[in-house]
Amino acid sequence: MVERSRRNVLASTGLSIAAVGLLSTAGTARNASDDDEAAVEPTGWSSLGGSPGNTSYVPDERGPAEAAAPVWEYNRGGWVAVVDGTVYLVSDVGEVHALDADDGTREWQANIDGVDNAPAVAHETVYVGGDGLTALDAATGDVRWTLDPDSDLSVPAPNVAGDLVFVVIDGVLYAADAEGDERWQFEPSDEPLHEQSVAIADGAVIAASESQLFALEVDDGSERWTYSDSGDSLSDQFNPAAAAYPIATDDLVVAARNDDGLTLHDLQTGEERSRIDGFQRPEGAVTPDQLYSAKGMHNYYLSGTDLETGDQLWTSEAEGEGTTPPIADEDRVYTGIASYGTSEDGDEGDRFFGFDADDGSIDWQIDAGGRLWPLALADGTLYVGTRSGDGKLFAFRSERTTDDAAEDEESDDSGSGDDEEATDDDGDEASEGERSDAENGDDGTSGDPDRNESSESETSDDTESDETSENATESESDDDADESDGMPGFTAGAGVAGGALTLEWLRRQATDGEREA
Repeated sequence: MVERSRRNVLASTGLSIAAVGLLSTAGTARNASDDDEAAVEPTGWSSLGGSPGNTSYVPDERGPAEAAAPVWEYNRGGWVAVVDGTVYLVSDVGEVHALDADDGTREWQANIDGVDNAPAVAHETVYVGGDGLTALDAATGDVRWTLDPDSDLSVPAPNVAGDLVFVVIDGVLYAADAEGDERWQFEPSDEPLHEQSVAIADGAVIAASESQLFALEVDDGSERWTYSDSGDSLSDQFNPAAAAYPIATDDLVVAARNDDGLTLHDLQTGEERSRIDGFQRPEGAVTPDQLYSAKGMHNYYLSGTDLETGDQLWTSEAEGEGTTPPIADEDRVYTGIASYGTSEDGDEGDRFFGFDADDGSIDWQIDAGGRLWPLALADGTLYVGTRSGDGKLFAFRSERTTDDAAEDEESDDSGSGDDEEATDDDGDEASEGERSDAENGDDGTSGDPDRNESSESETSDDTESDETSENATESESDDDADESDGMPGFTAGAGVAGGALTLEWLRRQATDGEREA
């Protein structure tokens, strides 16, 4: 057991700060005038799970309505955030890249040792975890400050809300401002907090320990409520995996249990409303009505669950040994699925899908040709990252979105943002804790009693999305040369009329069209 002691974010007893261009004072108090200048909530895909609540749901966005060629690609894959027309990409080799969301051209690159999870963007600052918490200038990539923990534990993905950044380090939750000054900290008296990204909604920060769930006030860290159930059959109720981060909406908290189930709690009181049982992957997309999540044992499939009743509404036909965390807009659910020969749906390879959000039927699917990072969605663009080699990041937009942008170039800056998700090398969904939880996507056991309980419209598919990143100024000739003639354009795809398009074929078609033009 790691011995933990209470510490100040900027105090030498636990964490040290190194400021570049800014000098912060430990424990600086905030004035009322400072509070009046609280930053506006970030828009776009600002952090792990897309928003401070980690819901992976963007109701005002619309992803691709059909399979289409990527509008650009960049020669790195990884975790992404998309804010104000810029894509911030964190690779798994300690690099942070800023790309123009419209065309994928690189704006800057920073090399940060130990960076290994999803970025969070706010206050004109990019926050990244890993060996420490690093704050970068969003416009230049210059390091503003770093917090170095006196711990071997990796700092999980940070989260942002208002004018604060939140991160759990060595079992303690810290809230700091954009200059690195600590606003407050919280450490439970009896057990450390899980090393996970926190969720933030309606003025509350949600964090979990082994047997307790906490809601803290954003402004000062005071406890809104603490949930515990001494009569629970599990002594360690809440899943400690980095991928099992809490999710929060304006009235609901979703927490992952250690028995692969989920509990739903009232955001204002902490009261448990209901439980969803049955081999759930912890990451999910939460809308006002449904929870979209991967379920299964050895083979995972996508499911839609009614949040009010807990009833399973549908399951997908497509399944595989690993999935990426699902994300959703008002019309569709997007996810990636990996199949390596033992999938019960008969397909092999890495695929990513657009499923109908109401019944799970497949609107489109694309064979990715490689393992995937978690997906992201912003400004009408779906971001898909692949992990082969250094990986690639691809930006997909529906033809409707692309045509509209072409007709009104002046509005491109605000309407062409990019999102992407990444998956881990094992083909599992890559969530905030892809590294520590990679094995979870393959851990399940096959045979799923829940599979037969869904409604008759169980024709949707789960897939792993492929994000391929390539500097847009660099041509796709290398990849195209590798696959000269090959694919006529389609391979077999369950539930999709005409089959599944391959990513490489779509890329070639787009390149050929550009040459003809």
